[in-house]
Amino acid sequence: MTATLEDGMVLTVEIGFATTAGSGTVPINSTLASITWTDVTSSVRDVSTSRGRSSELDTYSAGSCQVILDNRTRLFDPENSAGTYYGKLTPLRPIRIRVTPAGGVIRSIFFGFIDQWPQAYSYPRDATVTVTATDAFKVLNQYKLPSYWYETITAAAPTAWYPLADFNGSFYVFEVAKWSGTSAQWMSSTANVSSSCTPGEALLAAEPATSSSFDGQKIVQIFDPISSGASSWSAEMWIQTTESTTGNYGIWNHLNFIHGGTCGLVVAGGNATVVAQFGHRGTSNTMTTKNAQVTVNDGKPHHVALVYQSDASFGNTFNLYVDGNLATVSSGFTDVIENDYSFMTLGYPISKSATASNNFTNYFKGSIQHLILYSGVMLTAADVLAHYQIGAGTYLQGTRTDERITLLANLAEWMTDGLDLGTGDTTVLGLNATGKGLLDALKEVETAEQGRLFMSVDGKIKFVDRNAEGSGNFITSQATFSDNATGAEISYSDITLTFDDRYIFNDITFSQPDGTSYNNYDATSQGKYFKQTFVVDNFIADSGYFLVNAGLYKLAQYKDPQMRIDELTVNTRRSTAYQSPCVTLDIGDRITVNRTPQNVGSAISKTLIIEGIKHRITRDGWMVTFNTSPTLQNAPFVLDSATLGVLGTNILGY
Repeated sequence: MTATLEDGMVLTVEIGFATTAGSGTVPINSTLASITWTDVTSSVRDVSTSRGRSSELDTYSAGSCQVILDNRTRLFDPENSAGTYYGKLTPLRPIRIRVTPAGGVIRSIFFGFIDQWPQAYSYPRDATVTVTATDAFKVLNQYKLPSYWYETITAAAPTAWYPLADFNGSFYVFEVAKWSGTSAQWMSSTANVSSSCTPGEALLAAEPATSSSFDGQKIVQIFDPISSGASSWSAEMWIQTTESTTGNYGIWNHLNFIHGGTCGLVVAGGNATVVAQFGHRGTSNTMTTKNAQVTVNDGKPHHVALVYQSDASFGNTFNLYVDGNLATVSSGFTDVIENDYSFMTLGYPISKSATASNNFTNYFKGSIQHLILYSGVMLTAADVLAHYQIGAGTYLQGTRTDERITLLANLAEWMTDGLDLGTGDTTVLGLNATGKGLLDALKEVETAEQGRLFMSVDGKIKFVDRNAEGSGNFITSQATFSDNATGAEISYSDITLTFDDRYIFNDITFSQPDGTSYNNYDATSQGKYFKQTFVVDNFIADSGYFLVNAGLYKLAQYKDPQMRIDELTVNTRRSTAYQSPCVTLDIGDRITVNRTPQNVGSAISKTLIIEGIKHRITRDGWMVTFNTSPTLQNAPFVLDSATLGVLGTNILGY
């Protein structure tokens, strides 16, 4: 049941003890709508909530709430087996707090997940439970994003997958590390004896695993996992080399007698390219050669993929890709020899022609990581390109910020109805978030947009793009607060004004993850206030345009100090008319605050943006505190706008 407080305000506190999926479950990978709510308001003594941030330069922290419950009947005691909610009083239960203003419409002021159910007893008979809860930022912060490379390759269902090093950096002494496939072994190149792996640097972006180093003294032998009758197959791997000595070097060989394939490194004139050979063994056949014409001995990681098909009806496919690019230079030879290879190999010399220059006669020197094989499967050009981009950390570069948030939420299996996203105005760098906390990855996107990302009062991830601040509730004041309130104005009881150096920044640098940075400064401001620096690292917007203009916009906002109203508090008991606006106002709304200090001189009027909201509700009172920032600190210039089109007041956005 709800509780009607003094002055007609109705409080409702509900806990999600079950979902439509069953009792004892939470709605992750489900929906917010699936929660079955139980009203516990009749036991509530006190409620306080806090959402948002103190100022526009702070990060949005996790919202929190505290609810004091009457527990004299042990209704909320987890150890009371006779209690109505026994077995359900566990952490991370959803909780929501809603308010119905006098004569108004019910609205949520907090949604989160319960942290604890601490029991407290007071002599002689009083007992309470002070439930604390945190919004979903806490849950998001605990979730570590999976490897998008691993997720993608797993979904492709390869026949065999040899990472050549496992994720914790440890190596097998003789046997090659594998996630699927036939057995494989390290061998010495100088004698037919077992060898061991030497780690090389990681070749995939954001992956903790290292590669395997081939120094011309060792090879890998694999019992070929591609079916001997497979008329189509695909292979992909990552390589790295600095080899510049003229010669041909064997990288990989598929031993199939009929449907074979191999690739190697050809170094000439100091430049190395990858060459692949496809076709049948035997002097009556022709071997088709593909040359990728991409220089790969630059010490950087390169993705190599071979795709083969021999089909009498649809024709043959002999494709070589390097870094997602299809090799178009093709040749061949007919002096094919009968050399027999007992194993699939890595790093081993390969001879398939009677002409020495057609063969890969040297052991490979460099690093190889993630040999992945598909028997009976032809990877498409789109597959190969995606695998390359994911491994290189450039996948989905150029997507909008809201699209990236959706992808990250889906990776974490976030609730399908748990997003409330505006359309982003910024495009971002490729996805490179393996091992990061989901919340950290989301905040990177927020920073790139220079927008807002927080948890809504309905439990959704809410994203506000930066240019949304030129319309809607941002551009039109939603309420007026005054120390001499008249008419529809709202009287406030406390106000905090500041005028100091905390928000002076006249030397501003934005930097991308690769170290690319741009600095903007204002010499006039530095001459008045010394050098005041502001640095944004890991700025994942994908172009110099955003890098430069984000800094210019920030500099225009903060090069000079201004009077600020940091917070104000309203006692809604002064008038029932205060209740509806105080429960309706939300983070990002524009308000007007008037003040006449000591009733001396003209009134000071400031337009502000709400950054944070706190509620304190008891049986006989309801106090609301708003944290604010000046509108000048947020508002871009909007042509022909009476509010945001004022020259000398509004600044140029981007």
